[in-house]
Amino acid sequence: MDLLSLLAIHGLSGHGVVICLFTLAVFVVFVLDRLPVASVCLGILVFLPVFFTLFPMPLSGSETLDVSRFYAGFGHPALVAICSLMVIGHALVVTGALEPAARRL
Repeated sequence: MDLLSLLAIHGLSGHGVVICLFTLAVFVVFVLDRLPVASVCLGILVFLPVFFTLFPMPLSGSETLDVSRFYAGFGHPALVAICSLMVIGHALVVTGALEPAARRL
């Protein structure tokens, strides 16, 4: 009997319990605002694959969850476009390039 099976509760596997607790901890860290958001997000990106590598999640039969699926959506063109627009928008605010247009309006 492994550790994750001991954490399982009604209808929720041990993996689900750990991820719910991890999500709650991340929300608390975001609310306390003591660590930079980028560092917390990097920690999330590191924790999830490491956790599912150390404790593989069984799917059907002898198949387990492939941890490379966690990063599969990062290359989607829509996500890249939205992130690019956010970077450009923040750059316009930081550099003050929109100030003259804002004054005229």
